[in-house]
Amino acid sequence: MNFDMKPRQTVYLCGPINGCTDDEATTWREKCKELLTPGSTSGLTPNYDFLDPMRRDYRGQEGDCTPEIVDLDLIDVMNSDIIIACCPKPSAGTSMEMYEAHRYQRKPVVTVIPEGVVVSPWVKRHSTKIVKSIEEACAWIVDTFGPIGHQFYILGAVTGGEYPDPGPGCLS
Repeated sequence: MNFDMKPRQTVYLCGPINGCTDDEATTWREKCKELLTPGSTSGLTPNYDFLDPMRRDYRGQEGDCTPEIVDLDLIDVMNSDIIIACCPKPSAGTSMEMYEAHRYQRKPVVTVIPEGVVVSPWVKRHSTKIVKSIEEACAWIVDTFGPIGHQFYILGAVTGGEYPDPGPGCLS
């Protein structure tokens, strides 16, 4: 594991794109950038870098660009330190990126599940922290990793175990 300190942590903005309007695909991402950037009105005073897959907007070209879409998104996940996964509706790409980040790369995944949205147990299981809003996700990142993300994260150290407490389950 590489413990070299970077000047800032990088946040990957994971969430649905395929089949989304411009507003659905970009508004929450822009809100994250605003909340986690110096001079933010959030009062968080953070300083993070971002990897936003919308910089490569392949909507309408999915059939022709499948390898680029998947491979470049996975490279972004690999090059990030923290994942914000916005889950307002089912998305195969979002779920796969969460799985890759959490299970294989052991990166923290803070998942936004808006009130009333039902998600797969797989989404919940591959989340480090589940919140109901973008504001809560950004506040958790700053509280957990500091304004520039200089806390080392080892899966389990923040959550108290290898996985977050799933709460009462079917077997309890």
